[in-house]
Amino acid sequence: MRLESQRTLVLPATPDEVWRLLSDPGRLPILAPEIEDAWAVRGGLVRVLARMGRRRRSWRVKLTADEGKRRLELDSATPDVHFHLEATVEPAPEGSRVQVQLMLEPPQVWKPDPQPGGVPRRVVQRLLLSVMLFALSAFGVVELPSLRLAPMPAAIAYALVGAAFVVAAALLSSAHSPRNPRARRPLLPRVPGSTRSDGPPPKTS
Repeated sequence: MRLESQRTLVLPATPDEVWRLLSDPGRLPILAPEIEDAWAVRGGLVRVLARMGRRRRSWRVKLTADEGKRRLELDSATPDVHFHLEATVEPAPEGSRVQVQLMLEPPQVWKPDPQPGGVPRRVVQRLLLSVMLFALSAFGVVELPSLRLAPMPAAIAYALVGAAFVVAAALLSSAHSPRNPRARRPLLPRVPGSTRSDGPPPKTS
């Protein structure tokens, strides 16, 4: 299967303003709706997330930014995944015109779990902290009665135990999804009257 698309975005802002936003990997889903999310990873690469059929697939891309020509290119850095995206910012009477071209040809068979390698660091940190807080609250529940504290210190101690449990539960509930691919940020915040003129519809083969 090969996916190709072309589109034009017309935005009421100067080319320099649009370029500063365009060079943020998090804005990639606005330029290419085929992509659900994108974020910077180690090695100066960008992780791209897209839905392929019923599954979400992820691969790494290398970002090349030519500030002088206001041109952004992304090429696949994952073997067997052929991906190229090019976006160019040009001046227009309305403000700026962004020309976007995308090509994606995934492998016939995806390798086992080509998605982000390993668990994200922020998830691991939240899980470890939540485990520590749960252990602290459990220790407090078990040991505090035997300490026979005065009423005021006991109240403070139990309040801290309860707070540790609540914070641990909040961290645990948020650790599974460090990013929300559907929460897309607008390319330009609160820009009224922006229009988009799409080129030929995506082709699949």
